[in-house]
Amino acid sequence: MKEHVMDGADRCRTQADECHRLMLLAQSGAEATILTSLTRSWKMIANQTDRYVAIMRKEAAQKR
Repeated sequence: MKEHVMDGADRCRTQADECHRLMLLAQSGAEATILTSLTRSWKMIANQTDRYVAIMRKEAAQKR
């Protein structure tokens, strides 16, 4: 399961990169603002996923 979660963090970062790319091409300020917000959100989810994986690894190591 942890591998899938880690893959999820990578996918979130890919989504963040795509939102950032689209933000640079935005046709309006509103569009740029929304895409900037989406970029931040995807990055936060990726970072939270990384923290979750670290906690799960630590707990698994303690059980051994």
